[in-house]
Amino acid sequence: MYFRILLHPFYRGWNIEHKLLSELKTLNIGTYPFQTSIWETAIHLKTLFETNDFHEIRRTYMPNINVQEIKKLAPFHVKKDKLNITTLHELIKNRELMDKLLHLVRFIYEQTHICNPVAKMDLNEWENILLNDDVILDGSYICLSWDSKDILAYSFLHESNKDTSLELGWCGCKNKQDKKLLQTLVLKQVDFAAEQGFQFIEGEFDTTDEYAMEILNSFPFEPSPTWITYQSTVQ
Repeated sequence: MYFRILLHPFYRGWNIEHKLLSELKTLNIGTYPFQTSIWETAIHLKTLFETNDFHEIRRTYMPNINVQEIKKLAPFHVKKDKLNITTLHELIKNRELMDKLLHLVRFIYEQTHICNPVAKMDLNEWENILLNDDVILDGSYICLSWDSKDILAYSFLHESNKDTSLELGWCGCKNKQDKKLLQTLVLKQVDFAAEQGFQFIEGEFDTTDEYAMEILNSFPFEPSPTWITYQSTVQ
């Protein structure tokens, strides 16, 4: 049960948030847990939830990287290994590889959302979500095995609502020991963004997603507030 508490800032200190939360807990909604998200700078709400049996299930970082700054650092950032890399535009022409990609995307997404499980969907539904979500086919990269029969890693790139930016999307690897491949894919996306005249790439990285966190830890993203998600079971 997703909810948010909104209060005029001039009425803070009147204990209204606590009363709203208490009223919420009296609702008869079955066994669904309560879930909400706040910016880490909302200290009054952070204190409210943490003192009322809510626990943090993840943090989401949403910083930017400057494309030109990354291009300057790139030669020192990752080895220039020769890899078998293709675009999503090319991969969708191969039904077998596309199905393998969708299976991997679904598996990783489900594993990173155990606390709030995703709806059960077949591969066609996953494909529709992926291809209709402003994804940039020529800027989304997939690393293949040398025989081009298997998916090793992927990183998707999306349009943004900002004229100067693009957005990183889902990323992942078939094997955890191959996480460093993501650095190479993102560097190719940096090159793509620069060639298209964009200044920034935006990220959205959940602490429950080890592959997204690998990218966050591998690049000098600009500091930004964190989006914290809390969850509580119904009493």
